[in-house]
Amino acid sequence: MTTSAFSELFQSPLGGRYAIERSLGKQVGRQTFLAYDLQSQVQVVIKLLLLGKDFQWQDLKLFDREAKTLQSLHHPAIPRYLDYLDINLPRCKGVALVQSYIDAQSLEAHLRAGRTFSQAEVQNLAKALLEVLIYLHQQSPPVIHRDIKPSNILLTGTSDGSMGQIYLVDFGSVQHLAAKQGTTITVVGTYGYMPPEQFGGHTTPASDLYSLGVTLIYLITGQHPTELEQQGFRLHFQHSSLAPIFVDWLKWLIEPSPDERPASAKEALQVLENPRSRRKRVTIQQPKHSKILLNKTPECLDVRLPQKGMFRWPIVVLLGVVSFIGTRWIHTTIRSTPALADYAGKGLYLYTKIGSITTLVVVLITLLLVALLYKCLSSRVHLRINRKQVFLVRKSFIFEWQESWGATQSVEQILICPLLRTYEVVIQAESKEYTFGKGLLTRAEARWLAHELSNWLDVPCEEWKN
Repeated sequence: MTTSAFSELFQSPLGGRYAIERSLGKQVGRQTFLAYDLQSQVQVVIKLLLLGKDFQWQDLKLFDREAKTLQSLHHPAIPRYLDYLDINLPRCKGVALVQSYIDAQSLEAHLRAGRTFSQAEVQNLAKALLEVLIYLHQQSPPVIHRDIKPSNILLTGTSDGSMGQIYLVDFGSVQHLAAKQGTTITVVGTYGYMPPEQFGGHTTPASDLYSLGVTLIYLITGQHPTELEQQGFRLHFQHSSLAPIFVDWLKWLIEPSPDERPASAKEALQVLENPRSRRKRVTIQQPKHSKILLNKTPECLDVRLPQKGMFRWPIVVLLGVVSFIGTRWIHTTIRSTPALADYAGKGLYLYTKIGSITTLVVVLITLLLVALLYKCLSSRVHLRINRKQVFLVRKSFIFEWQESWGATQSVEQILICPLLRTYEVVIQAESKEYTFGKGLLTRAEARWLAHELSNWLDVPCEEWKN
């Protein structure tokens, strides 16, 4: 738009009704203004499409579609359609869409101002936006926004510090998804927030869910999607401060394949409010020759690992060698002591028998003491979970003690973690990690046990890789 054409807009009200106040933004061939409605005496937003050198008929098609879409929509989180004008000024020709003005900043502006969003705030934003998408996708035919991003989401401020009202704006890329057609062929959207299928001109309601997921990740990380690591069309983001269940939900939304995403915004909202309703149970048979004992009922789960002692076989062998040397020393002492030799008699046969019997008795007593000591120092480990608490129980000889690992409802995820030659199961609860079976589990046992815990607790299960 030339300077003369721009100034012409401010000289007289458009359509004799709308007085332009200031510019709100511009794109190629488009201008957005804040105006004052002289009739209703309220501020409005005017989007102007100019018929200039950059004009393309596809732009007019999208502009008309946006106007018709807004006219058919009635939702508190979507701007209201007010008017549609033909602009025929000497130096400015085009069409104008008038819609309600929302006094709020975009999420993009909030982020640039230094605002950060907690997990609870991001979840509340997600719920509000999913409600809007449910409304759009349930239209007949469904309405696909196709350009969900932080700059197209407005958030009002409040005096009490609460979240405020959320709005979804800019329906310039909207597409009516015909029921028989199933897909669209127009490539629109914003790079970074567009799902892979949208680059090919194909969109479905799951495409909006992908854009929503990327938007939420931007709020969490403060990084534009193009700054995130990407492998095979899959985005990777840092999420150490987030609950694993919420991370799992976000990853679900940004699956590269639309078939792997939620089937609808309604399903995405249901799982966000009840994460465990989505999880697929995996059943694995206990490995053969495993000595782990597992007892489970609807009210309690008890896992008993094989008995574990303080001594390992090298130490037991060392004790045996020491015992043998000790008994040989005793035997030699008996033979070399005259008093003991006289007491045994002058007969070599009787002397040898006494020495052999002594050696045998000492060996037996030593082995018995080693066995008793091993039994006393060894322990049996139990993992006991009921509907309220998670306990680690240790039993040694006649003693038993237990350690509380927190409330059962606080368990967020089960991890299968590799060690040098063995595996362990890690229970994540309230930002803490509790290790079970360290040094005692094979990979097959760890996978089986982890999925058993996952199914009983109804939480996600993942295998951690180095």
